[in-house]
Amino acid sequence: MHVKFLVFVVFLFFYKPLFSGTLNLRTFPFENFDLEEESFSKKISLPEMTAFAILNGYETREKGEDLLQKKYMIDQSFGRILPHIGLSTVVAFSLGNFIEVASSFVGFMFPSRWYSWKEKSSLSQAEKESFRTFLANRINEIETIYYNIHLFTLQVKMINFYKNQIINIISTIEGQIEKKGRKITDEEIGLLYTIKAQLSYRSRYIQSELQKVYSNLFFLLGLNGNLKGFCIEMISLKKIDEEVKEAKDPDFNEVYRKSREIKNLDALKQASKFSLKQEIYSYFQPQMQNPIGWGYFPSIKISRSRIKQIEVYYQKTLADLKRSTEIVIIKKNQAVEQYKIGLRQKTAMDGPTRALERNILNIKEQFDIEKAIRFFDFGLEGDSIITANIHLFWQAKSHMNRLLWQGKNYDGIEEVVVKYYGKNKI
Repeated sequence: MHVKFLVFVVFLFFYKPLFSGTLNLRTFPFENFDLEEESFSKKISLPEMTAFAILNGYETREKGEDLLQKKYMIDQSFGRILPHIGLSTVVAFSLGNFIEVASSFVGFMFPSRWYSWKEKSSLSQAEKESFRTFLANRINEIETIYYNIHLFTLQVKMINFYKNQIINIISTIEGQIEKKGRKITDEEIGLLYTIKAQLSYRSRYIQSELQKVYSNLFFLLGLNGNLKGFCIEMISLKKIDEEVKEAKDPDFNEVYRKSREIKNLDALKQASKFSLKQEIYSYFQPQMQNPIGWGYFPSIKISRSRIKQIEVYYQKTLADLKRSTEIVIIKKNQAVEQYKIGLRQKTAMDGPTRALERNILNIKEQFDIEKAIRFFDFGLEGDSIITANIHLFWQAKSHMNRLLWQGKNYDGIEEVVVKYYGKNKI
């Protein structure tokens, strides 16, 4: 009995375990990735970004001034109805041209001027709806850029995560070689360094593309500053599965009801009808541009043609809204399906990952380079599928919100409209 015990003690003293160290190989931890960007001092969230863009963007300010001009055109047109006086009126009175005088003091008696005023009012309303549509489109554009930046940033994190693992594998194996216990060829070591180099290149390439997208973002925000020290606020993916399950398809009837494009065309149609009446009654105005004759009836026909043209635009916009609704549903469903495929591939990598780790740590076993290549190929591919389709899903949701005019990013639109037009209704 004592002899067996002594043999066991000697065995433990001289025994060298086949497995040494830990690697903790794994695919990218989406639910727990680091949200912080320590090297960046300025962070901006998506709501902050959209609010800033629709208030300060170059095109916002430009189109806002267009809207303001349309507002003053209503007052200008209404001024032709109210009594007014000018040098031409004084001259006309001194010459006994009482029709000209009447057009200045009793302009409200001429129907064409009332219809001209109503036309300008309807056009101003159309301009307001067009401005709202522009702001909504700009919000959607900013959201798309934000999600692209988020995607590129997450891809860089993911690639660097895999690069750190290949560095860990190389370090472990080289340590084993020094102890002369690792079975591996120079070609296999070279392949591991090649994988590391490829990951480094991919990371640098994505970061260079990321700077281009940031440049586009800064332009839309109306900024001309330094990109250094600036980044977006990252979104946690801990509840992405719940978000996918809760996503609902947009209802076209609601899309139609909330569409500002349709409201814009309604206002344009109304303006065209007033324009037609203005042309018809312009005969009774002293300064008639088209007196009854060769040009009078063609001008009326042109106005009627414009009404028909707007009706065609109306039908086209309706069809486009329906098409956009169908496409966004398809894209959302495709993203969800591909996301699930990526999850299945990620789960399938658990077994091969553990097998690779055992192979690396077992210094008596021939290193299996094929296992390592499969880990980085299939692991990175599965994680890339997940990453891409999470962001495609977010973009589909963003387009849904645009069609339905919903979400907190759209809450600031009326504030911008009031800034340029005021609170008074047309």
